[in-house]
Amino acid sequence: MRMPRPGLPRPWRWRLGPSSPDETAGVRPRGTGHEEDLGLLRRTRLRLMGLSGVVTLVILLVLEASVYGMVSAAVEANAQTQLRALSPVPDTGTDDPYAFVVVGPRAGLIPIPVDPSGHVIVARGLPLIPPGLPDEASLAAVTKPGDVDIRDTAASDRTPYRVMSSFSGSAKYPDYKVQWAQNRTGEVQQLNTLAGVLLGGGLIALLAALLAGYLYAGRALVPIRASIDRRQWALQRQREFAANASHELRTPLTVIAASVEDLERNRRSKVQDVGEALGDIKAEVRHMTALVEDMLLLARTDSGVV
Repeated sequence: MRMPRPGLPRPWRWRLGPSSPDETAGVRPRGTGHEEDLGLLRRTRLRLMGLSGVVTLVILLVLEASVYGMVSAAVEANAQTQLRALSPVPDTGTDDPYAFVVVGPRAGLIPIPVDPSGHVIVARGLPLIPPGLPDEASLAAVTKPGDVDIRDTAASDRTPYRVMSSFSGSAKYPDYKVQWAQNRTGEVQQLNTLAGVLLGGGLIALLAALLAGYLYAGRALVPIRASIDRRQWALQRQREFAANASHELRTPLTVIAASVEDLERNRRSKVQDVGEALGDIKAEVRHMTALVEDMLLLARTDSGVV
């Protein structure tokens, strides 16, 4: 007696995707491997952005330091040139006993006369001496007539000054010294403004470089991302393929097993009595052959042969 067939659908051709939720029950969703790859891409993108930012920061620091140094040195050199051009010269034809005469405009210079013992002379008609001046180190650097010492200093109230020390040049007071003080507040403000502009512009340039590095890094990693997605898609299709193949092969194998059991129970029967079981086996073999051919075709397609 022939065994009844299992009540399972018998598809005649291979289906690329699952036909029901039950068929996808054994399909594993995207694993942590894909998330790890995406995390690696994100970290790589951030590293590239950081590298771009570091390189840009170094270049900006070098350029800004060079610009600030060049401008500061130029301002300093120009100021010292002006001060040296205003050096005191002997003038015995005036009422000035200390020869505090300068060539050209004074440009806001404050004269500070000092006697040989180091005491500051407070003369009538001279501007008020800033607190904390004269600069003793500058006066000490002048040891003989003709010496000129120029340096930057600050008063007690932290007002920046540039001082120039030299001998008075008077034949009547040969050992007297005079120190000219020039207020540098405007110059310092200009340099501070320049530093602020350089830092602000550098910060904007750095942020722009970070943004550009992030965007370009993302564009550079697009092929890798696409490759990861393709690989993940291929793995997903392989899992679906295995699940579908297991499901599709279950029906013919079950029919063949049932037919073989039927034949074993009817060993002594004639062939014509068990012909239906043999027909089932033959039909299911054809079915399995078609499935294997479809699987081979898919495998060759995935490998690029077809």
